[in-house]
Parts: sequence; C-alpha cells; structure tokens
Amino acid sequence: MGWDALDEEEVEAMKKVSSAVTVEELTMQDFDQYPRFVVRNFGSLKPGTRVDALLKLLLLPTRLVQNKQNEQLEKARQAALVRERKEKIKKAKKKIEKIKRQRRGYSMY
Repeated sequence: MGWDALDEEEVEAMKKVSSAVTVEELTMQDFDQYPRFVVRNFGSLKPGTRVDALLKLLLLPTRLVQNKQNEQLEKARQAALVRERKEKIKKAKKKIEKIKRQRRGYSMY
C-alpha cells in the first residue's frame, strides 16, 4: 500500500465528513454520525419565518436528546432502587444473624 492509497482513503473519509452538507431532509440526517446539519438558502427565507424554520429543524434533534436523557434518568432511578433494596436486605440479614446469635447464647454488639 503506497502513499496514493492512503491519500484516497483520506479523501473518502473527508467526503463522509462533509456529506452532512448535502442533507436536504431531516430523514437523511444520521445524527449519530454527523450531529450537525446545514440550512440551505436560509437567507432567502422571509425575515419573519426564519425563526420558525430553525425551530422546525431543531425539533427532531431536541426530541432525540430529551428521549436519551429520559432513558438515562430512568436507568439511574432503577439503579437507585436496586441499591436501596440491597441495603435493606443487608440490614435485615444482619438483624436476623444477631437474633440467631443471641438465641445461641453468643452476644455480639
């Protein structure tokens, strides 16, 4: 493999990175690979509709981020519940063990 092959690979990689510019619809956008997009002909929009156009474009990524955050929040809640239950079980086992020792005649603090 020579220098030309490496240059071709670099060119292909650059094409993939710059392909976010060619997005025409949000359905074409792969947000995991290219978390950005270009708004074409933004200057040609009427001044009163530019904000609406931007908000419309940002709605989908905002929803994706919100859904991801909600999933992570739910996982964190579940993990906290599991930890809490494990602590309760551990305390209950210690209590039972203490009672068993007292019955046998061994007294541990």
